[in-house]
Amino acid sequence: MSNILVVGSINMDVVASTNRHPKPGETILIDSIEFIPGGKGANAAVAAARLGANVSIVGAVGNDAFAETLRIGLVKNRIDCTHLLTINKSSGTAIITLDTNTAQNAIMVGMGANEDIKLPKSDAIFKNADVLLLQLETPIDINIEAAQRAKACNTLVILDPAPATTQIPFELLNHCDLISPNETELATLTGLPTDTLDQTINACTCLKQMGIQTIIAKMSDKGTYIHASNQSCHIPSYPIKPIDTTAAGDAFTACLATELAQQNKPYNLAAAVKHANAAGALACLKFGAQTSLPTQEELKQFIRSKTAY
Repeated sequence: MSNILVVGSINMDVVASTNRHPKPGETILIDSIEFIPGGKGANAAVAAARLGANVSIVGAVGNDAFAETLRIGLVKNRIDCTHLLTINKSSGTAIITLDTNTAQNAIMVGMGANEDIKLPKSDAIFKNADVLLLQLETPIDINIEAAQRAKACNTLVILDPAPATTQIPFELLNHCDLISPNETELATLTGLPTDTLDQTINACTCLKQMGIQTIIAKMSDKGTYIHASNQSCHIPSYPIKPIDTTAAGDAFTACLATELAQQNKPYNLAAAVKHANAAGALACLKFGAQTSLPTQEELKQFIRSKTAY
């Protein structure tokens, strides 16, 4: 069984469903509002746990009404919360508008307690992990330290560079084995368009020149492009009718981590990405972030049903 360590954000998602996003200065009525546990770190942790991994999380919640719900959600999914802190401020919160016609969302995040994450002094948690998962909803200095300590323990380090940013410090990239941006994040990092496969390949080539050796570019319904020193290829997406894409990227990255944790080097990235594409697709078929994340059995059944893929 794979051991996954997540250093990342824990948020309460406030999801407003509407038939279209409002224009600047416009007020519209929404269809519904839901409060659903989320955060890229927590979502990845729950996704990996449901796929059968042993998962530990380093994170923080606040001292508000959301905190206990967020903590219980992690515990119910068998996630080790030994290093989950309670901070005297509000929990991280994401305001999400979901367009019910397109299943596309827009997200604004308030970091809250995520700003005060602390890493444990002992390296045991890094030594026991096969893979460390990082993202950018937590302080960059914490990510840098976590990546450095994980690499010193020969732990595979995967970075999901979200939210999108124009620059990631070399100190972080230099200690990441793999980076997994989506189209928007890849375009923001490189300043290049990523609307087509050829454009994505060009952007990945640019990113590799920055010193990143392995890039897994998530291209939404256009599939995934693998850009690595020993293999480069395009893996098509599974055809689906999405309901909510909020957790698709988190499900993808978590599944990629669990698959690679069970492989020996050199990694078969294509095989891992095929499973990750399936996990991402499944996460689009239900409403909400953590509520949409598939189990190991659901993933197996979905892949079996798509034998022509």
